[in-house]
Amino acid sequence: MRTLPITIACVLVATTAHAQPAPPQEPASRGWDTPYALLFSLNNVLQVGSVVSEFQGLGIAGMKHLSPTRAWRAGVRLSRTTVPQAVTQTTVKMGSDTITTYEVEPGSSTWDVLVAADYLARFTEKAISPYTGAGVFGGYTRSARNLDDDLSVTDQLHQIAERDISIVGGVRGVFGVGWRIHESFSIFAEYALTIPLIQRRDFSSTETITDTANNAAQQMTVATKTNTYLNFDVGLIQGASFGLAVMF
Repeated sequence: MRTLPITIACVLVATTAHAQPAPPQEPASRGWDTPYALLFSLNNVLQVGSVVSEFQGLGIAGMKHLSPTRAWRAGVRLSRTTVPQAVTQTTVKMGSDTITTYEVEPGSSTWDVLVAADYLARFTEKAISPYTGAGVFGGYTRSARNLDDDLSVTDQLHQIAERDISIVGGVRGVFGVGWRIHESFSIFAEYALTIPLIQRRDFSSTETITDTANNAAQQMTVATKTNTYLNFDVGLIQGASFGLAVMF
């Protein structure tokens, strides 16, 4: 009869032991623990315009994660804008007289290419961690302005052919803080310091005025070339960049 209470007590102790909650597990690594990421800018998050936009002026930017604390980042921007030549006709009637005038605005076009690549190192694998990195960038811009006007002045053809080419290349350093808010998303704030090592500008303009009545022409050509090396007159671009990384 004395063994029964002892048996019940043992069962209660065993049940209580099984009912205890499991100890909390340490969170898994939340650094750059996915193969890739796409980057977007959130600098307009407090403005009326689009919230998600291009990152640091790059049309598309992405990251290749080498480890939870190391990554390559690269981006490229390619754009072309064109404004055709515009002709404005103005007609004024004064009694039986009609006066028609023309105003011709030159057309323009621009090609713009920018590439950048950085090597980044994260300080820790924690969800919130600072990081730093260094990289290179290069840019090419070609703009043109053209005019072919035989309307503004009677018996006169006015032509303009203008070209402006800019090339820049340099190095940059970055420092930021990333916060892995979700397994698929991370937000970050970053500063970038750019140092152009070489900047080259090639400008040329040819203006021709032809007297079509007398078949006589006058032409003026201007050409300049400017090279700049090691331009240290730089600062932190656009303050801090606030961005979103989509991890996958």
